[in-house]
Amino acid sequence: MSTNIAYDRLWLALKRSRPIAFGLFLARMTGNPKAAIVLSQLAHWTRTGRDVAQTNGWIFKTQQQWWLETGLSRAELDTARRRLRNLGFVEETLAGRPATLWYRMNLPNIARALEVCRKEALPVELTFEFMRAPERAVRDLLGPTTAYHRILADVTGGVNAGLLLSRLLQLQRKSVESGYPWFSLTALNWQEDLALNRRSLENAKDKLKELGLVQEFYLNRGAKRVYTQVDPALLCKLLEAQFASQAAARKRAEVEGLATTRRHQAFQMSRGEPGQTMPQAGPAPANVRNRQTGNAKPEISDCGIRTLQIAGNMHSSLPDSSTSIRDTTTGPNTATTTTHARAREAVLQRNESVVVDLDSLLWPDVLPQESRQGAITILGYAPTAVRQTLLDEFGARARRQSVENPLGYLRRLVLLAQQGRFVPELAHLEEQRRRNLVAVSASVRAAEAVVAAKACPGPQPSSKEEGRARIAELRAVMAERRARP
Repeated sequence: MSTNIAYDRLWLALKRSRPIAFGLFLARMTGNPKAAIVLSQLAHWTRTGRDVAQTNGWIFKTQQQWWLETGLSRAELDTARRRLRNLGFVEETLAGRPATLWYRMNLPNIARALEVCRKEALPVELTFEFMRAPERAVRDLLGPTTAYHRILADVTGGVNAGLLLSRLLQLQRKSVESGYPWFSLTALNWQEDLALNRRSLENAKDKLKELGLVQEFYLNRGAKRVYTQVDPALLCKLLEAQFASQAAARKRAEVEGLATTRRHQAFQMSRGEPGQTMPQAGPAPANVRNRQTGNAKPEISDCGIRTLQIAGNMHSSLPDSSTSIRDTTTGPNTATTTTHARAREAVLQRNESVVVDLDSLLWPDVLPQESRQGAITILGYAPTAVRQTLLDEFGARARRQSVENPLGYLRRLVLLAQQGRFVPELAHLEEQRRRNLVAVSASVRAAEAVVAAKACPGPQPSSKEEGRARIAELRAVMAERRARP
């Protein structure tokens, strides 16, 4: 009874994470588990991505987003990408300004590989429209899947170990429902299911054994078989600890990000340098003692799919400073700066922001006029370099869908910018729209000027040749008159 309760707690804990549908046929096609994870995730975003239809199947993903979704490091991701490119399953391109990497599934090549994998007599037709069709039809064609839990890669310390543990849990659940908790698979079965070769399989098993998550025993009945069982109680404890650690890290990052930004703004106002980011290393002013807070900016980014634009695509990397202003001192050789110190203390007490170049911002017409003063106050907390980008992001989002609380949405964008987590998705569209309006206005003014000139032609200045010819004609007429009797 206690074992069943432990399994129930384990299934409930795993529901807190979003798994990846790891395609078993895709693993056989690629021959590599990490390449199959990337291809499975691309298949998911191709089916469910919001802007994929507008970009003709192209998907934008940063390396940070791949790590958050799959747990693959940069080296592992590069190896998986190279394998998928060599097999012809994935296309890559650089687009935007600055150039960013976009991915697209090569559906004809994948369809031919599925024919071989499924041993189909009839040709397999795999199109983009079919991938966007109801999920059941796509699932039937792509074959069975297993739930790869990204959180297990953090618990076990590796993607292969996390994938193996995810598959073990799926088999464990089936065996528990049948009444016998032990199950057995051969190395050939693991090779067919997860594309794990013998060496990778043994290394992943060794990691799980070191953590005490799996138990094995050997049974020799004509052929030596290995029977395996997962320890649900220990895994549940490790999961709870991992979830708690992630929640604490997110909370600490938010609190420290806000505190650091406010202290930094106060320091800028006290020095009279609004809108500048202090470097982390350099000579400090004589009346200020700089201390390093030690808080690290979390490498977290929103996993969004941006609309593909060959020009005007933006990707922002916001500067952040961990400089902490704790105290102001004056020495015998230093002039007392009471004005700056009092200004800094007043800002800290009143929690004011540094408002710089807010008058030169270009406001979108979708922001109500009565909300503009509140928006100015909110944007005062944002870094100067990204204020216009934040406004453009809000304007483009408001044009696509109704924003019930404009100031609340803008406040959220500013908070992300303070933490260094703001990545513009639609701001380039608003900037391009503004350029188009300027170009259209200039064209209209030029056309109106041409029409006005044709309707009311004014006196045109004559050239030197025309003047000389006219003078010659006048002299000839005068000479004829003199010659008359």
